[in-house]
Amino acid sequence: MIRRPPRSTLFPYTTLFRSDLTIPGGLGGRETIQELQAIDPNVIALVSSGYSNNPVMAEPHKYGFKGIVSKPYNLEDLAKALNHALGLDEIKSVPPLTSP
Repeated sequence: MIRRPPRSTLFPYTTLFRSDLTIPGGLGGRETIQELQAIDPNVIALVSSGYSNNPVMAEPHKYGFKGIVSKPYNLEDLAKALNHALGLDEIKSVPPLTSP
């Protein structure tokens, strides 16, 4: 049995998830979002694919996703999509990663 953890001020989001639409031999994005929504109807999920002609990529909200990240993507693309899904659009970019 999967239990939902209690919400807190530190973790107001129960589930934040990024899924590829197609996972050979595994659960794809459409199936996974349905299972996650059964646990938490407020799940925040992004869908990712290299297939732009997929209907889920054209209308992600219709399938329960809060946004998309088209492949190929980088950290800044992912951060922008996450910020948008979380309602944090004022954060425009991610500082570059530096090596120690």
